[in-house]
Amino acid sequence: MTNTVKARAALFALVGALSAAVPAPAFAHPQTQAGIEQRIAELRRLRQELDAREQAVRAGIPGVARRRDALTHELEELEAITAEVQGRVNEAAGVLGGIQSRLDAKNTELRKAEKAIEARVDGIRDRAVQVYKHGPASLIDMVVGSEGFGEFLRRFAYMVHVVRTDNEKVAEIKRMRANIVRQRDAIAELRDRASRQMAVVVHERDHAAAIQRSVADERHAVVGELRGKYAQIGDIQAEKERYEQETAELQAESIRISGFLKGYADGNATVSPRGMVWPASGRLTSTYGWRTHPIFKTRRFHAGIDIGAPSGTAVVAAATGKVVYAGTATGYGKHVIVSHGGGLATLYGHLSSISSGVGAVLARGDSVGRVGCTGYCTGPHLHFEVRMNGEPDNPLRWLP
Repeated sequence: MTNTVKARAALFALVGALSAAVPAPAFAHPQTQAGIEQRIAELRRLRQELDAREQAVRAGIPGVARRRDALTHELEELEAITAEVQGRVNEAAGVLGGIQSRLDAKNTELRKAEKAIEARVDGIRDRAVQVYKHGPASLIDMVVGSEGFGEFLRRFAYMVHVVRTDNEKVAEIKRMRANIVRQRDAIAELRDRASRQMAVVVHERDHAAAIQRSVADERHAVVGELRGKYAQIGDIQAEKERYEQETAELQAESIRISGFLKGYADGNATVSPRGMVWPASGRLTSTYGWRTHPIFKTRRFHAGIDIGAPSGTAVVAAATGKVVYAGTATGYGKHVIVSHGGGLATLYGHLSSISSGVGAVLARGDSVGRVGCTGYCTGPHLHFEVRMNGEPDNPLRWLP
């Protein structure tokens, strides 16, 4: 129990003790003593149920917290694994990039060698065309054009040298090209092998990342479950405090309620069953008897009827009588009690305003106040009760 509730309970107990010695005690919720005791017992039972619910929720918290911690540790390990694999991916990407650069360089070198071969072959092809066109005349020109046999030999040797040099150069370039092709193919194989290795590492990284996301999602769900349990405990504690508050209020009322209406039991009743008028225009939204409370969601006795009507709707006296109470209490909010003699009284609760003070004599149909939603209520309506010697009676038995 919170300090506020304890203080309020102590205050109510003090007021109850003082009210026993005061001739005209302040009135709170007019209910029967037996009904109040029954409600207090119900509240105590509900409090026990709430204690059991809270204990069950708290019992589940350590297990959920352990799951959260285990998932957190697993998530940290997976993050480290993912980071390590990502490093390997980066390393493999660097190796692959280097090999690709080497392969690009070899392809460039190969293209240059092929162009050199092509140029050399074109020169040889041109000389071959000349020989084909002129035939042996070229030899005759070389002999005739020579000043002597020695010069002829020199010219012939030079021609043979040129042809041999061309052939050797072409062969050398071809060998170089073949070597470049072998190197390029070897580098391409390295590139393909590095690509396959990188694909494996990327798959491993993606798999680790997928597991990491799955664990993170599971941890998020567990954290949500843990927060939900703490929220449940908070709701249960708030509900327990509300029950404790209501119990304290009812206990205070039980001390002083029994004597309040006894002072108005003299004289004869001014109205008989079916002799009252409806106190407000509206729709009957809740009847007399046991019901589930719209706010507290507990089964409790409803000592009157509820008439749904817009806020500000006129509320009138159901029969001729005298106002014996006009004020505010926690449950009923602003309310008025009218005594009709012979122990008969009516109550008008949840008013937005009160138009008659204590001691006022009202004729049937005179203004009592206006419909509102003060006290414990979920919307504008009039709570109307009929009591005989303090005991609630079904209002529908008194209305036409």
